Amino acid sequence: VQTPTLALIVKRDREILNFKAMTYYEVQAYFKTNNGIDGEVLETKWQLPKLQGEDQKQCLDRHIAQAVIDRCEQQVGTVISAITARKKQPPPLLYNLSNLQQEASRRWGYGAQDVLNTVQALYETHKLTSYPRTDCEYLPVSQFNDVSQILAALAKNDASLIKLIELADSKQKSRVWNDKKITAHHGIAPTQATPGIAQLNSKEFNIYNLIRRRYIAQFFADFEYDQSAIVIAIKKDKFKASGRIARIKGWKLALELEVNKSSKALIDDNKKELPAVKKDEKLLCEHLKLVDKLTIPPKHYTEGTLIKAMETIGTQVTDKVMKKILRETAGLGTQATRANIIQTLFQRKFIQQEKKSLKSTVL
Repeated sequence: VQTPTLALIVKRDREILNFKAMTYYEVQAYFKTNNGIDGEVLETKWQLPKLQGEDQKQCLDRHIAQAVIDRCEQQVGTVISAITARKKQPPPLLYNLSNLQQEASRRWGYGAQDVLNTVQALYETHKLTSYPRTDCEYLPVSQFNDVSQILAALAKNDASLIKLIELADSKQKSRVWNDKKITAHHGIAPTQATPGIAQLNSKEFNIYNLIRRRYIAQFFADFEYDQSAIVIAIKKDKFKASGRIARIKGWKLALELEVNKSSKALIDDNKKELPAVKKDEKLLCEHLKLVDKLTIPPKHYTEGTLIKAMETIGTQVTDKVMKKILRETAGLGTQATRANIIQTLFQRKFIQQEKKSLKSTVL
């Protein structure tokens, strides 16, 4: 199992080494809305036409992009589509070991073995969480009877959670309660133990915080947002704008690890509120802008993204028999052994770490 895991890293290193950046071009178009009153402008992006037999996602020819600007400047476009739909997202499932390792790697750069050791301490030493070496993200229905006691324990362990827990609906049964999805062990969840959190070191607290907040999120409403898309046509050229505005925060309240209005999560939830336009409305294309961009190489694996790649290795295999085997066995290694596999590659000096990035050595 070490060999194909190492091969993933070596392959990625070679892809980065041999990567040659290419320039591609985007055209941004700005349409006057509301008849130009108050200078309201809708920013859109030109959509590259799909040519038969081609799967090109970027415009690589500057002349083609410039031609769009030349023929659309000061032209009137027609709104061919203006849709706003209310979308809902249910609370995320509980952590299993693998996605807990991935999340901790992404947030703090923790190694896979580090996370395993930490969550094992939360389970064995502090008794604050359930069995960690699990591949399951669900809970048995029978444990729904323990919800009130667990929420009370969480509040007793950490008074800063009291207000959040008061907002939770302990009678709400999310999709996480599902006997049919239970494997050898259920998802990682907080327990009814009340030793407090003063004894936890910073890593233990960070991991515990992820686990407990994911559990609390199950008792909040769905996250709701309005997804908008506007398409404008000037003859054969099409321009598109997209927007997303949070309407009901729901379970996201439980996952806010700190209040930070400039956080990426908040920005992602509010990607431009688009001006109100109607289908068949005529809009003047006030001006266009040509933007040069460069393609970027793939990123080196981190321990978190490597674990994800080990899980999904079947997608990179063409042999049908091997693909089936890897799908049935959930990829390379198991939830409990992947951290050790990576650790062994370090010990044998096959790989090295630079900041969060994993790279193969010259051995």
